[in-house]
Amino acid sequence: MQKILFVCNDFIGTTMAGPGIRYWEMAHALQRKGHQTAVVSRYLETGFSCSDITYLGKASINNLTSWLLRSDYVVQPGNPLSFILSVLFAKKIIFDLYDPVIFEFLERKPLTFFDVIYTKVMLLLWRVRQRMILRFGNAFLVANEKQRDFLTGQLTLMGYTKKLDSVTVLPFGLPDELPIKDQAVLRGKSIKETDFLLVWEVAYGTGSIRSFSLRHYPS
Repeated sequence: MQKILFVCNDFIGTTMAGPGIRYWEMAHALQRKGHQTAVVSRYLETGFSCSDITYLGKASINNLTSWLLRSDYVVQPGNPLSFILSVLFAKKIIFDLYDPVIFEFLERKPLTFFDVIYTKVMLLLWRVRQRMILRFGNAFLVANEKQRDFLTGQLTLMGYTKKLDSVTVLPFGLPDELPIKDQAVLRGKSIKETDFLLVWEVAYGTGSIRSFSLRHYPS
């Protein structure tokens, strides 16, 4: 049994966004496989708890330090505090890079001089952060094959060719149970039951996470 700490940079509760859902489902998937999982997040809904996961709490310094010391692996997106503590305690780090934020900054159109400076600073910080992630990461998670190509290119360029086999494609992560409709959401309110409804869906790394397993990554 491995002890895995998940450091989520998002909200954990009854109405979670993408990062929260992803880390929540990863923790459940590994817990079902017999591993001990703990989740700390930036925000935690008051009163929200889970009996299936070993620990759930806020990512305070005390919680991070306590659970880092007792964990074998740390899964994180690369937050400065958890990253520094993970390196300090010599933990095996699995970086979850399913959200390549660099493209968000590249697509922004600076409107003022301060926007230009802000974008340049953020791009510089991203490059520094990415170099550190490639250097200290024992393994990496991405959401699809295009992200895998993007990351393997970075690893090759930086000379970390021995880490190419440590990149795993892990889809976004959805519960195995099918959703149950218990109230009107679209049809039945502003949209009539007889109206034609077109749903535009972008398949970006979606899928079940039930097959997620923990490999033995080198130090």
